[in-house]
Amino acid sequence: MVSWDHLRAGLTGDLVLPGDDGYPAARQLQLAEFDAVWPSAIAYCADEADVRACLTLAQAEGLHLTPRSGAHNFAGWSTTTGLVVDLSRLNTVGLTERTVHLGPGAQAVDVLHELAPHRRQVITGVCPTVCPAGFLTGGGLGWQTRSHGVGSDRLVSARLILSDGQAVTCSADRDPDLFWALRGGSAANFGVVVDLEVEPIQVPRLVNFTVLWAWEHALDVLDQWQHWMTAAPNELASEVGVVLPDAVPGATGFVMLHGGFAGSQERFDQALAALSQSVGAAPRSVDATELPYLDAMLKLYRCEGMTPAQRRRAGSSHEALLPRQGFLRERHRLFTEPVSRSVLEQALAVFDGDRRAGQFRYFALAALGGAANEIAATDTAYVHRDARFLVKYTLVGESGTPGEEEAAAADQWTGRGFDLIDPHSSRHSYINYPDPALDDWKWSYFGENYERLVEVKKTYDPSAFFTHPQSIGS
Repeated sequence: MVSWDHLRAGLTGDLVLPGDDGYPAARQLQLAEFDAVWPSAIAYCADEADVRACLTLAQAEGLHLTPRSGAHNFAGWSTTTGLVVDLSRLNTVGLTERTVHLGPGAQAVDVLHELAPHRRQVITGVCPTVCPAGFLTGGGLGWQTRSHGVGSDRLVSARLILSDGQAVTCSADRDPDLFWALRGGSAANFGVVVDLEVEPIQVPRLVNFTVLWAWEHALDVLDQWQHWMTAAPNELASEVGVVLPDAVPGATGFVMLHGGFAGSQERFDQALAALSQSVGAAPRSVDATELPYLDAMLKLYRCEGMTPAQRRRAGSSHEALLPRQGFLRERHRLFTEPVSRSVLEQALAVFDGDRRAGQFRYFALAALGGAANEIAATDTAYVHRDARFLVKYTLVGESGTPGEEEAAAADQWTGRGFDLIDPHSSRHSYINYPDPALDDWKWSYFGENYERLVEVKKTYDPSAFFTHPQSIGS
């Protein structure tokens, strides 16, 4: 029998076991599909000593241990049938004269809110409840990628608890190999992150925009957008895609362009007019507003008007309002050049084919490059320094318990999309959007940096204690 009572007595935080009142909520991730996983325990760690106590118990009892911060992992790596080390209470935001310290459980929306009075901004992703431990150490793509690089490029130091309980604070000068690995190699391969120090960015204002075209213009918009973004200044970040809220036969999708521009409203309006002219059709709607950075990001996150307590995943508290999703299937590839018009035409046919009611479908292209590509591929573990576009097929279902037929249909749809775009891509993928179906995941995620990551793994986690289905060295 695992000595849970002993662990509970030694924690400053809380231990939740099956049968406890808080267990159903404690085991939830962002995707309800993973409610099917039943952890032996979830430890809400309040400090480093709690993390160390969990590691000691897991080592002694032979338990699989998984760190969890934002609980957004597409593949469910944020949970386990063993012990979940929940870091959501390590959510501090601290300032030094030149840097910002982030706890691993600090949600993006809260970080931005805390920093706003100090006129500081940091790189975050496009979801409000994502936390920095996974986001930054996996690379960190967002609206700021083209203007300021990936999130991990702003990392100054990181503090981890290793499998033996040792605390290591790494930087360019201290344990530099580990620091190199944490900038794109994913911290879950090496230890439990307890603090991240980042260099802030300067983006006091941002034009938040969402632009819609009718479905009939989809091919022209996707095609011309790529050339528009290739010529655009690094201050412009955007993603364009086709959306089908419900793939019931007969429903009509639409085209959506959204993003942020770190410049004036006037300059954005001129840029959008140029895109519309090249497309040959005016948008059916334009929502573009220059706002303070926090307000622009709250609009992106669909959190305008909510209190901080409401900006939480539904079910995590009585006040929380942000919805969970049922199940998700996504497959993507990175591209170094624009996708040809003929491939885009085929991609739209795949998107529109084999309709099935209840499927939310999204085929999209996100612009990368800019400042992110000014660093050499081997300077950090994030290897994708020639990527200019991320192309993805995403399907979301409402049910957290999809039937076998429903799940198979989702896998087949995203699989057909992947098979179409794969031969034209760089054959690379982004680790923070994990793809369990990848056969070549070591190359896809890490390329020529993989072997060096294996050596770092041997040094800092020699017993390979930290594992998941696509972990370094497996």
